[in-house]
Amino acid sequence: MTIGQIVRRILGKNFQPVGKLYRSIFVDIHKIAAFIGDQIPAGSRCLDIGGGDGMIVSAMLEQRPDLHVTMTDIAPNIGSFIDPKFLDRVMLHPATTAKSVAGTGRSFNAITIADVLHHVPADARSMFWSDLREICRDTGCRTIIVKDVCPGTLRGFLSLMCDRYITGDRHVTLIRPDDMIADIKHIFQTDAVDISHSEPDKANYCLVVNLK
Repeated sequence: MTIGQIVRRILGKNFQPVGKLYRSIFVDIHKIAAFIGDQIPAGSRCLDIGGGDGMIVSAMLEQRPDLHVTMTDIAPNIGSFIDPKFLDRVMLHPATTAKSVAGTGRSFNAITIADVLHHVPADARSMFWSDLREICRDTGCRTIIVKDVCPGTLRGFLSLMCDRYITGDRHVTLIRPDDMIADIKHIFQTDAVDISHSEPDKANYCLVVNLK
């Protein structure tokens, strides 16, 4: 059992404020949520991949009352940080892959992926992007927003160490924005018509990918 799991078990229902304080060391959730929300058209249905506790999703729903989000994660418990008042606009799919949800015939206007890629082993990232290309094809989605942490920064280093030694993910590696852009262009090829790079909160960057 990791340190993070032990703390969660000890604190139980009282973990949420501690978790929010811990996360605030690494990222301003509201800045990131505001940026992501600004990229999504009005009235959209969004697919969030690997959303975990749902902290960013909850902040985004607070700022955008017109959005509906479908969250998928391979973890068995997800969405614990989503404010109950937003649950009528969220559909949770724990222990479920995004490909499984995409295969049900649903359509989405945007896909959000926050702090997921650095947890994907380097030799599996090409498969991740290939699966995402299929998901976009199956759901008709043409906008992808990826949020991750930039290496070579103090916040990035602290985030990396905490992921490895508190969360317990020993194979986590941070990805430079330019490297991620290159991976996306390689997989999507001519389908990716525009990729923009922004840093709405220092050391936390977002890529906005618009497809044909």
